[in-house]
Amino acid sequence: MKGILSNRTDADLGVWAPAPYWPEPDCNLPTVCGPWARINEWLEEIGFLRDGVRLIGGGTSFTFQQTVQAQDADGTSLTNSTTETALATTVSFLGSGSGTVGVGGFWAEEKTLGIHFRGALSSAASTPGNFNLNLRQDSTSGTSAGGQTAYALATSLATSPIALDAYLTCRAVGTAGNVEAMVEYTPGATPSGTTNVRQLARANIGSFDTTGNRSFLVDGLFSTASASNIALAKLFIVEVLN
Repeated sequence: MKGILSNRTDADLGVWAPAPYWPEPDCNLPTVCGPWARINEWLEEIGFLRDGVRLIGGGTSFTFQQTVQAQDADGTSLTNSTTETALATTVSFLGSGSGTVGVGGFWAEEKTLGIHFRGALSSAASTPGNFNLNLRQDSTSGTSAGGQTAYALATSLATSPIALDAYLTCRAVGTAGNVEAMVEYTPGATPSGTTNVRQLARANIGSFDTTGNRSFLVDGLFSTASASNIALAKLFIVEVLN
């Protein structure tokens, strides 16, 4: 029957319908139907992915892994401060809207994100103090997804690598949604004590409101202010895993 799309595949089908005369006044693109992976392939074929146009699916319609964010230059530098500061921030993931119970938008049960941060630590202070990384929801005062135990700084660090790898899975949607998080912290310097070894932290983020837009931040915090205490964001990669 004309107008009815029959799906003979195991994959969910999507429809990409660009607005009229988008992105250029003389470019009116057709609507494309097919599996989400094929739609992204089509965007790549016509060069849109290289121009930054990318689909970020959500809910139950997103059935393949995709990198949705990657840092292409040095990011935020935290220097001479004892204020918790965002070193990297994810894109904002669309909520379902206040008029829903959480159905729709990006989030769905089992929706999983991978967040990967790589940075560099430097210090030349005689008493450099400690450094902490933290993964938080929405802001530097937001709910922690599992903070790092204080990392004792050496008196001579020169762009020593630090790493954070996190996986977050949505367990429930709505205004009282729920996310389970596991975060691994890895220092690059030679361990000088139990606080400088690889750490694994977990947290269950209750009251995770999926009706509003949500994002995550990798925060840095020095215990001592010194001009030589520097934390610099080098790599930041965000993946949607399903």
